[in-house]
Amino acid sequence: MSAQKGRPATGRPFPESVAPQRPNPYIQRRGRGGLATGYTPAPLQLWPAPSREAASVPEALRRRREAARRLPALVDGRRDPIAPRRAQVVLEVEVGRRTAWFYGLTRRQFIALCRRAGVTRWMEDTRTFCVHIEDSAEMLAVADHGLRWRTVVTAVDR
Repeated sequence: MSAQKGRPATGRPFPESVAPQRPNPYIQRRGRGGLATGYTPAPLQLWPAPSREAASVPEALRRRREAARRLPALVDGRRDPIAPRRAQVVLEVEVGRRTAWFYGLTRRQFIALCRRAGVTRWMEDTRTFCVHIEDSAEMLAVADHGLRWRTVVTAVDR
């Protein structure tokens, strides 16, 4: 059967009432040229070019790092078992009768520890940072369990 006007090649007629298509609100209205007004096609790019740092890393090392990102984290937080371990912060704390002295931290590390523990009362000395004994327990818990710093606590009589 030959295809006639208004009939497909299978012989079934088109439906008489075809619902008009609603315009897509996400596509701009078309101008005279048939293209959407203000439309410029984006250049086809399969993947971005590697950055300068990525291009300087050997291919095998880059692949190993990408594979390590997919692995679950190890106990110490690393994902790559071959990668060297990070230097661990060692926090030395001397606990007195009313005060605790914190050694081995930079000012930035100590302030971050205080903010995370919610401690607002502290004092800075030339080598140490001092907090009240009531706040030291919370700070030691955050440093030991929250930040996973290695803590060494010593009782002193001052």
